[in-house]
Amino acid sequence: MKKAIILSLLLFVFIVRAKAQSTISQQEFGDLIAVLNKEDWEKVDPVLKDYLDRIPKQNVNDGQAAILRYMYITAQSGLMYSKKLSKDEALKKVKKFEGLTILRPWNTLSSKQRLNMLSPHNNTIDTLFITQTNKAGTDLYSFEYIALAEKLDKDHFDKMTGSLCRVLGTINSITVEGNMFPRFKMKISDAKLEFKEAPMK
Repeated sequence: MKKAIILSLLLFVFIVRAKAQSTISQQEFGDLIAVLNKEDWEKVDPVLKDYLDRIPKQNVNDGQAAILRYMYITAQSGLMYSKKLSKDEALKKVKKFEGLTILRPWNTLSSKQRLNMLSPHNNTIDTLFITQTNKAGTDLYSFEYIALAEKLDKDHFDKMTGSLCRVLGTINSITVEGNMFPRFKMKISDAKLEFKEAPMK
């Protein structure tokens, strides 16, 4: 999907403008985004690991680390789906992120379930759901269940439907589902939504 490229670029803009002192240079992030847009998971995997290893322990839940963490999980999903990693290998590489923060890229808020869009889960807006795939929508990466920290007002939800938003929350659990089409099942708790019109403070 063309949106995925736009979302990645928006993600980059956030990273280079982060308030916390950057561990990764703008040039490094620019190169990273270029590879991510090509969905070359084998090439990007060691780069992401190196970047995460460079995050100081005191910054483990900063915005930069939270974004890199999501990128890394996506890379493992891609490698697992393409059978370049076993389910056990992929899970072992991401299980350590449970209890840490994650910042998802921008996605469209939708009233109905669609690929790569955030939507209500089981007809309730207290928990959102997204099926994350590759840009073409052919490779299934994850089912993500997002429990919001504060109840979302229905009128506000209806008003913001169709807008871009992103999620900052805590990874509660990561498991693997499926045999023919393996993917991560990720539960995110204490989640906060940021809409383009109302930046997160």
